[in-house]
Amino acid sequence: MAIAFVEGTVAGAMFGAIDTWMVPLLQVHLGAGATAIGLLAVVPQFLGVGLGPCAGWINRWLGGDHAAAWRFALLQALLLLGLSIPLHAPGAAWAVPVALTLAIGVTVTGLLGGPGWMAVMGGIIPRRVMGRFAGRRNRSFHACRLLAIGLYALIMEAAPATGSPWGLQAVLVIAVVSRIVSAMLLRIQPVGTVGPGPGPSPTTEPDGGLLRYLGQMAATPFGRFTLVWALFQGGLQVGLPFFAIFLVEPPAAGGLGLASDPLIFSLILSTAPIVRLVAYPMAGRFADRHGPAATLRMAIWLLLLPPLGCLVPGGWWPILLAEVVGGIGWSLAEVALQPLLFGSHPDAAQRARLVGRHQAVVMAAVVAGSGLGTLLITHGSLPLWEGSAYRTLMAVSLAARIPAALLARRFLPGLRGG
Repeated sequence: MAIAFVEGTVAGAMFGAIDTWMVPLLQVHLGAGATAIGLLAVVPQFLGVGLGPCAGWINRWLGGDHAAAWRFALLQALLLLGLSIPLHAPGAAWAVPVALTLAIGVTVTGLLGGPGWMAVMGGIIPRRVMGRFAGRRNRSFHACRLLAIGLYALIMEAAPATGSPWGLQAVLVIAVVSRIVSAMLLRIQPVGTVGPGPGPSPTTEPDGGLLRYLGQMAATPFGRFTLVWALFQGGLQVGLPFFAIFLVEPPAAGGLGLASDPLIFSLILSTAPIVRLVAYPMAGRFADRHGPAATLRMAIWLLLLPPLGCLVPGGWWPILLAEVVGGIGWSLAEVALQPLLFGSHPDAAQRARLVGRHQAVVMAAVVAGSGLGTLLITHGSLPLWEGSAYRTLMAVSLAARIPAALLARRFLPGLRGG
């Protein structure tokens, strides 16, 4: 477990680079247009839907779940390194297509490596400490990610993306080294079998292909968990992509106008991640005590509250308070999800298969939700809530999450049943 903990910490530096500087590399430095940025967001989602059900076969072709996990991590590092080529040729006609292809590849390899990693972790983490392991690993991962983001900000302050490529090159080098070290730690990670984890009973899970899995989702514990989480993610994505836009748009356009107040803007966006960092260990102990399924049920109900901050008049204070609640909810959700996936099946190969199918269903819901949100805000005639279509969209997102909460109440155990 110590290797897995360190690996997650080290990998945080790479994810910090992807999350904050991939779009500026394409858009600001290379001059990519809105279409390219849209493809960067959409293409990996569709590939995740299509390739998720093939996770078991892909892992077997690569030599097993353990081999797939570290090889995809290493491939991710190489793709990041490859971005150095178009980075130094911003005027070339091929620069944007090559960079976009590599950037999409970075995201897709992460998606493909997930089922193998989950399969390996499910065999080495004892069931009694899965929640605490997830909480502590998530805490160290996000702490390293935030520290790396701060370092990248200092680097880019000294060498902005609009001028020299060397600031972005330094960010890429740190990210590549981070992922290579992560891949090597995954390679030396011992593979064991500790028995079924605390997830749904695997003996009732259907086999025989994706269509049978989809047809029997509501009849199996793992399928019900997948259905609840997919519905929640679909509702979440109706509004989430437009939250930051709502914050910065001027009041005349329906926003809060925080573009002129970057301190408050940064405070709102960093509140939930900071609360999560503080709450992870407590959330992990909670999940081990009450069970991950019951913890996820509670988390989903808590995560109904953040959109309410956008609906209450009074400036940015209600949103900030709602983000505190959101941080607690997300800490509970994240420490519940990993044990549920770790414990989906006692056999590693079947575990990877189930995780891949879960990933495909959730990604399909994400695509549907984000597509609906985009359609409503760009082509719909949303009524204005407090003079803002963005506030109305957040209300729609809240309404779209309610079916998941009701289904969680029906399908997932309560705290006493955890």
